[in-house]
Amino acid sequence: MLNLLNKRLLWYLALPIIVINGWALLQIFQYFGRIITIAVSATLLSFLLDYPVLFLEKHKVKRPRAVILVFLVALVIILVLGVILIPLLLEQLTGFIEKFPSWLASGNQQLESFDQWAYKHKLPINLTLWTNQFTKSLSSQLQDITGDIISFIVNTLGRIFDILITIIITFYLMLHGDRLWDGIFNWLPNHLEIHVRKSLRQNFQNYFIGQATLACLMGVAMTIGLLFLGTPFGLLFGIGIGLMTLIPFGTALGVTLVSLLITLEDF
Repeated sequence: MLNLLNKRLLWYLALPIIVINGWALLQIFQYFGRIITIAVSATLLSFLLDYPVLFLEKHKVKRPRAVILVFLVALVIILVLGVILIPLLLEQLTGFIEKFPSWLASGNQQLESFDQWAYKHKLPINLTLWTNQFTKSLSSQLQDITGDIISFIVNTLGRIFDILITIIITFYLMLHGDRLWDGIFNWLPNHLEIHVRKSLRQNFQNYFIGQATLACLMGVAMTIGLLFLGTPFGLLFGIGIGLMTLIPFGTALGVTLVSLLITLEDF
């Protein structure tokens, strides 16, 4: 009985501490959110760009030269894609927002025709009321989401200083990242240091590199296929499917959503 009371007392004492610690971590993250975002983005980019650097090192290219070469090539590719793709994506996103209500209206007409057919054949189906409420809610939510996306892109483009800092930190991590990680992992015991190093690199390579490669291939393939078929907003849909591939089950969800949208447009 005494042990049970002690366990309950420990839980009663631990729960407020856990809540307070969680709240404190959330406040710290909100306060240092920009710094954390820059650090995480630079770390991920340096990890991704380290693979072509290692490839060049295997072909007897010294690391400083390999880092500079890979960094400049990646920077040029990002700038070119940004200058070309971002205006096109914004244009297609704006056009999609304008046409989406008419697509929903077309879909509603088809559903009303189906309801009339079901009523004539005495089938207990009535989709009109439900679809009207759903489409109104979906249309308003989509407009809010797309507006948030556009404002997010504009704000991101406006944060030139953050982008420059991210680029500088990425370049530094590519050159001297090993020293930084050595200093961090030296705080761990020797057996833990080796295990953590191997598991981090292996997990990153297995998941992030694999998902990023799959997302790029899926995005390029879907974009080319949709543009070849003459699908409206093919670039927007293709890149959207590619981005959704980064999350589990995102590919199936993205393809399903795009298929439904294309079906609405074809009605």
